[in-house]
Amino acid sequence: MTWTFLLLLTACDHRCAGVDIGAPCYEVASGRYAVLEPTERASGPLPALVWFHGYGGSAEKMLSRDWFRSELQAQRVLGIVMDGVSNTWAHVGSPSARRDEIVYLEEVLDDVSRRYDLDPDRLWVSGHSQGGSMAWDAACYAGNSFAAAFPVSGAFWEPL
Repeated sequence: MTWTFLLLLTACDHRCAGVDIGAPCYEVASGRYAVLEPTERASGPLPALVWFHGYGGSAEKMLSRDWFRSELQAQRVLGIVMDGVSNTWAHVGSPSARRDEIVYLEEVLDDVSRRYDLDPDRLWVSGHSQGGSMAWDAACYAGNSFAAAFPVSGAFWEPL
Protein backbone atom coordinates (compact mmCIF):
# COMPACT_ATOMS: atom_id res chain seq x y z
CA MET A 1 0.00 0.00 0.00
CA THR A 2 2.76 2.46 0.92
CA TRP A 3 4.71 1.74 -2.31
CA THR A 4 1.59 2.34 -4.42
CA PHE A 5 1.03 5.68 -2.70
CA LEU A 6 4.66 6.71 -3.24
CA LEU A 7 4.51 5.68 -6.89
CA LEU A 8 1.36 7.75 -7.45
CA LEU A 9 2.89 10.68 -5.59
CA THR A 10 6.01 10.53 -7.77
CA ALA A 11 3.99 10.26 -10.98
CA CYS A 12 2.03 13.41 -10.09
CA ASP A 13 5.07 15.38 -8.98
CA HIS A 14 6.10 18.32 -11.14
CA ARG A 15 9.76 17.95 -10.25
CA CYS A 16 12.59 16.20 -12.01
CA ALA A 17 15.74 15.90 -9.90
CA GLY A 18 14.19 18.20 -7.31
CA VAL A 19 13.57 21.07 -9.77
CA ASP A 20 9.98 22.27 -10.21
CA ILE A 21 9.42 22.28 -13.96
CA GLY A 22 5.67 22.84 -13.93
CA ALA A 23 5.13 19.64 -15.92
CA PRO A 24 4.73 15.98 -14.99
CA CYS A 25 7.96 14.00 -14.75
CA TYR A 26 7.78 10.24 -15.18
CA GLU A 27 10.17 7.30 -14.77
CA VAL A 28 10.59 4.28 -17.03
CA ALA A 29 13.08 1.45 -16.50
CA SER A 30 15.85 3.23 -18.45
CA GLY A 31 15.38 6.78 -17.19
CA ARG A 32 13.05 9.70 -16.80
CA TYR A 33 11.24 12.12 -19.08
CA ALA A 34 8.91 15.07 -18.74
CA VAL A 35 5.64 15.92 -20.48
CA LEU A 36 4.31 19.39 -21.24
CA GLU A 37 0.58 19.17 -21.81
CA PRO A 38 -1.15 21.72 -24.04
CA THR A 39 -3.32 24.09 -22.01
CA GLU A 40 -5.77 24.30 -24.92
CA ARG A 41 -6.49 21.45 -27.26
CA ALA A 42 -8.88 20.27 -29.88
CA SER A 43 -10.89 17.13 -29.29
CA GLY A 44 -9.46 13.81 -30.35
CA PRO A 45 -5.97 12.34 -30.25
CA LEU A 46 -3.07 14.65 -29.41
CA PRO A 47 -0.27 15.64 -31.74
CA ALA A 48 3.05 15.10 -29.95
CA LEU A 49 6.69 16.06 -30.32
CA VAL A 50 9.45 13.94 -28.80
CA TRP A 51 12.36 16.30 -28.04
CA PHE A 52 16.01 15.41 -27.34
CA HIS A 53 18.04 18.18 -25.67
CA GLY A 54 21.53 19.12 -26.81
CA TYR A 55 24.78 18.12 -25.12
CA GLY A 56 24.93 19.47 -21.57
CA GLY A 57 21.17 19.99 -21.51
CA SER A 58 18.35 18.27 -19.65
CA ALA A 59 14.58 18.00 -19.63
CA GLU A 60 14.52 20.62 -16.86
CA LYS A 61 16.62 23.08 -18.87
CA MET A 62 14.43 22.65 -21.96
CA LEU A 63 11.26 23.19 -19.98
CA SER A 64 12.73 26.32 -18.39
CA ARG A 65 12.99 27.95 -21.84
CA ASP A 66 9.98 30.18 -22.44
CA TRP A 67 10.29 29.97 -26.24
CA PHE A 68 10.14 26.17 -26.12
CA ARG A 69 7.12 26.06 -23.82
CA SER A 70 5.26 28.83 -25.64
CA GLU A 71 5.76 27.26 -29.07
CA LEU A 72 4.46 23.88 -27.91
CA GLN A 73 1.48 25.64 -26.32
CA ALA A 74 0.82 27.78 -29.40
CA GLN A 75 0.78 24.69 -31.61
CA ARG A 76 -1.29 22.71 -29.06
CA VAL A 77 1.26 19.91 -29.12
CA LEU A 78 2.08 17.49 -26.30
CA GLY A 79 5.79 17.91 -25.57
CA ILE A 80 7.61 14.70 -24.62
CA VAL A 81 10.95 15.92 -23.32
CA MET A 82 13.62 13.23 -23.07
CA ASP A 83 16.39 13.35 -20.49
CA GLY A 84 19.93 12.18 -21.26
CA VAL A 85 22.07 10.41 -18.67
CA SER A 86 24.62 12.91 -17.31
CA ASN A 87 23.35 15.50 -19.84
CA THR A 88 24.46 13.52 -22.90
CA TRP A 89 23.24 10.78 -25.24
CA ALA A 90 24.60 7.35 -26.15
CA HIS A 91 23.60 7.38 -29.83
CA VAL A 92 25.52 5.51 -32.53
CA GLY A 93 29.10 6.81 -32.59
CA SER A 94 28.80 8.72 -29.33
CA PRO A 95 31.61 8.27 -26.81
CA SER A 96 28.93 7.52 -24.20
CA ALA A 97 27.59 3.99 -23.77
CA ARG A 98 25.56 4.65 -20.62
CA ARG A 99 22.30 3.14 -21.91
CA ASP A 100 20.57 1.87 -25.02
CA GLU A 101 18.78 5.06 -26.11
CA ILE A 102 16.42 3.30 -28.53
CA VAL A 103 15.23 1.00 -25.73
CA TYR A 104 14.75 4.12 -23.56
CA LEU A 105 12.81 5.84 -26.38
CA GLU A 106 10.57 2.79 -26.86
CA GLU A 107 9.90 2.61 -23.10
CA VAL A 108 8.95 6.29 -23.07
CA LEU A 109 6.67 5.95 -26.11
CA ASP A 110 4.94 2.94 -24.51
CA ASP A 111 4.50 4.83 -21.22
CA VAL A 112 3.23 8.01 -22.88
CA SER A 113 0.80 5.98 -25.02
CA ARG A 114 -0.71 4.51 -21.85
CA ARG A 115 -1.13 7.99 -20.33
CA TYR A 116 -2.30 9.98 -23.37
CA ASP A 117 -4.34 9.44 -26.53
CA LEU A 118 -1.68 10.17 -29.18
CA ASP A 119 -2.30 10.75 -32.87
CA PRO A 120 0.19 8.44 -34.66
CA ASP A 121 -0.07 10.59 -37.81
CA ARG A 122 1.13 13.60 -35.81
CA LEU A 123 3.86 12.05 -33.67
CA TRP A 124 7.16 13.74 -34.47
CA VAL A 125 10.73 13.53 -33.21
CA SER A 126 13.25 16.35 -33.03
CA GLY A 127 16.22 17.61 -31.10
CA HIS A 128 19.04 20.14 -31.24
CA SER A 129 22.77 19.50 -31.66
CA GLN A 130 23.56 16.17 -30.03
CA GLY A 131 19.79 15.86 -29.55
CA GLY A 132 19.50 16.27 -33.33
CA SER A 133 21.84 13.30 -33.67
CA MET A 134 19.49 11.39 -31.38
CA ALA A 135 16.55 12.41 -33.59
CA TRP A 136 18.42 10.88 -36.56
CA ASP A 137 18.95 7.68 -34.55
CA ALA A 138 15.26 7.63 -33.63
CA ALA A 139 14.33 8.04 -37.31
CA CYS A 140 16.73 5.26 -38.33
CA TYR A 141 16.05 2.73 -35.58
CA ALA A 142 12.47 3.54 -34.48
CA GLY A 143 11.24 5.32 -37.59
CA ASN A 144 7.98 3.39 -37.79
CA SER A 145 6.91 5.14 -34.58
CA PHE A 146 7.06 8.62 -36.13
CA ALA A 147 5.29 10.49 -38.90
CA ALA A 148 8.29 12.81 -39.34
CA ALA A 149 11.71 13.67 -37.93
CA PHE A 150 13.13 17.18 -37.62
CA PRO A 151 16.77 17.04 -36.48
CA VAL A 152 18.19 20.52 -35.84
CA SER A 153 21.96 20.96 -36.24
CA GLY A 154 22.51 17.28 -35.51
CA ALA A 155 24.80 15.11 -37.57
CA PHE A 156 25.33 11.42 -38.19
CA TRP A 157 28.29 10.15 -36.22
CA GLU A 158 30.81 7.56 -37.38
CA PRO A 159 30.21 4.72 -38.01
CA LEU A 160 27.38 5.58 -40.38
